[in-house]
Amino acid sequence: MRRVVIGLFVCATMLLGGCSIPLPFLGAPADFALDVPLLSEQKNISLAVDEGDTSARADTAVNALSKPTEVSRSPVAVSTPRPVYQPKIEPGAQENSVDVQEEGADQQGVIAASAIPLDLSRPMIALTFDDGPGRGTERILDLLSENGGRATFFVIGDLAGKNPNTVRQIAEQGCEVANHTWGHKKLTDLAQEDILQQIGDVNDMVETVTGTRPRLLRPPGGEYNDVVLEIARQMDMALVNWSIDPKDWKRRDADAIYEAIMKDARDGGIVICHDIYNSTAEAMERVIPELTAQGYQLVTASELLGSREGGIQPGVAYRKR
Repeated sequence: MRRVVIGLFVCATMLLGGCSIPLPFLGAPADFALDVPLLSEQKNISLAVDEGDTSARADTAVNALSKPTEVSRSPVAVSTPRPVYQPKIEPGAQENSVDVQEEGADQQGVIAASAIPLDLSRPMIALTFDDGPGRGTERILDLLSENGGRATFFVIGDLAGKNPNTVRQIAEQGCEVANHTWGHKKLTDLAQEDILQQIGDVNDMVETVTGTRPRLLRPPGGEYNDVVLEIARQMDMALVNWSIDPKDWKRRDADAIYEAIMKDARDGGIVICHDIYNSTAEAMERVIPELTAQGYQLVTASELLGSREGGIQPGVAYRKR
């Protein structure tokens, strides 16, 4: 009978992870202990059982014992992965990411442009919007959809994380989600590790929400240095500033913004606006239809630069101010 009890005790101990078992209550000498190795330390042992079954058998074995055992385990080194951004899904939203083919880099390191066909014989212009998502984003997206256009949205990570459905809508509509850093900090004032975090956290978040990792970066204020360019190159990203600036952040007047854009509009131009202002969204109600009527293709920054620059090179700044 004693052998049977010892056998059951040993089996239970092996399932629980191994320990040193004092056995005086079984009639053995007081200083006698039975050392049972961890399963992972035993050779030629295979245990194929699912988690539920393991738990059930372990519970049964423990309940069969009249006294608790003192379990001693060796510490195990566990590598802690970097936290993954978990978007806050608004009620009624689809939780799964949209299936978007990621814009990649070819073997020469050139960032590929969109697969959407472009008519290279027609003029094109890229509308870009910074600092959102904001109050005007959805209104601008509707206007682009109605006029068959696309645009690039350089999002702030903090705001994008609070508005994942808007970010997802941008991607679903065929527009481009690009990086404007997490907290709109001046990159040239930051240490390298902080620059990496400001850029990398946005990339992680956008990829989680849309399935596509941003390949374009617009530094706050358009300011960068060699360190920023090198970090962008290592992250397989290009910097994109602008060539047409209606100063919508300053004017806050829809008519003035419209006039400034239409005055400077030209083939290959990159317009900078901000989708956080109602006046900008109001101006787009005239700008988008008018540019379309004049024959412009409204394209993303990647599409424009990819077709006019022969490809976009990581670590290069385009459209310097």
